[in-house]
Amino acid sequence: MSLLTLKIFESVLRNGNFLAASKENNCSQSSVSFHIKNLEEFLGVQLFEKTGRYLRPTAVVQEILPDIKVILDAYSSLEKFKFKEKELIGTLKVGFNDALVNDKLA
Repeated sequence: MSLLTLKIFESVLRNGNFLAASKENNCSQSSVSFHIKNLEEFLGVQLFEKTGRYLRPTAVVQEILPDIKVILDAYSSLEKFKFKEKELIGTLKVGFNDALVNDKLA
């Protein structure tokens, strides 16, 4: 099971369908289905029931959701830390074409 699998699971749960989750995660619907199936196999439970065109989370989802949120929040916190320590240092030079500058100033 991967972090991407958990992100896709959360996305399916929030959006209620594979299509929206696939668009949000820039992947195909079959990829979303693959990740959900892998998570179901890893946990040994069914996570969603299909009712028409919609997905309904099973009762087990409410049990595992807090743990999944903790994992995703911890990863998000670590990801923010990665960029926190980097500061921009140096000189920024911006060049303009004289014709554009004269045109805009007039």
